[in-house]
Amino acid sequence: MKKSFFSRFKDKLNMDYGGRYFALLLREIIIEEPSVISAVFPSLNKSDQNKIRTSGEIHVEYPFPGFNGRTRRADLAILIDGKIEALLEVKYEDEKHEKNSAQLDDYLKLCSKNNIPFTYLTQYLPPQLDLNKIKNKKCVLFNHFLYSDLFNRLKNIFDKNIAVKMFGDFLKTEGCMFDNTIDEEVLRLFLIKGLGFRHRTGMGRQNTKEKMTKGIPDLFSTLISNTNKMGETFYDNIGKNYCNNKPAIDFGFNPLIDTRKVCNSLKKKINDGENEDCIDRRHIVGGTFWIIASNKIAQKRNPDHYLYLDFGFLFSLNLKEKKVEKEIYSSVYGQNVRMSII
Repeated sequence: MKKSFFSRFKDKLNMDYGGRYFALLLREIIIEEPSVISAVFPSLNKSDQNKIRTSGEIHVEYPFPGFNGRTRRADLAILIDGKIEALLEVKYEDEKHEKNSAQLDDYLKLCSKNNIPFTYLTQYLPPQLDLNKIKNKKCVLFNHFLYSDLFNRLKNIFDKNIAVKMFGDFLKTEGCMFDNTIDEEVLRLFLIKGLGFRHRTGMGRQNTKEKMTKGIPDLFSTLISNTNKMGETFYDNIGKNYCNNKPAIDFGFNPLIDTRKVCNSLKKKINDGENEDCIDRRHIVGGTFWIIASNKIAQKRNPDHYLYLDFGFLFSLNLKEKKVEKEIYSSVYGQNVRMSII
């Protein structure tokens, strides 16, 4: 799955500018479609939207007073007649920075004192301590949203405005959201072709031009993208402390054969002097497609040892049941250990 239009621009920037870039995009999206405001700041209603549309200002990197005379800068601020009406802080891959807690305190103090709506928008979950600070205020003006939460809050506007739809695609890419739009019939055909089943499977006509030229490529792209997002999320939150590199993506097919028929067939071929041959497709009775993110754990004390943590998805098809089974898979293996969980 290719990256969204806005994500391709973001990749050209230093990570330090991720939050600022996000705020700039959101500013333009709000100007384009003011109803986005209520998705970002739930306490602002249509009346507030009209005021912002007619006399409001939307600023990026807006300064406000912090503790001990320090000047803070809000990623996005909405003002009416020079008065702050709402503040937004965006975190891009820096949710757990040690300085975030003090910054959040300054936001909450200012907003509590002046009844200003505040939204804390993060790519991943921030520390529980920071979440508790927002929850303990027990104020409807304060909200924490993940990128994926904002995506879901904007869904009903996608068909209304193409710019909002493109911004939604950006949220989907940057928020490491899984694409759940997997066509069951295409998945079945993918397994039939990949595992090498005979043409007559007893499951009816599966092969169509649309499935072969568009359905299967889209499906494979989605599976790669979902697995990669799962691997990157693991690495960014946990794996970077234990692994030398980001996870590698791997995949493969494991056909299930009728061993009795295969053995009989092989004996005949050997007797006929044939030393090499493919397995007869008629003897394939099922199988599994697997796709994983593979993580090599750093072994600092003994680099000769190896330890891997793999996780991903399994898709199985059996000719008798004619039903696709979908499972989540994980395994740990090394020189002295091997364990799998499905």
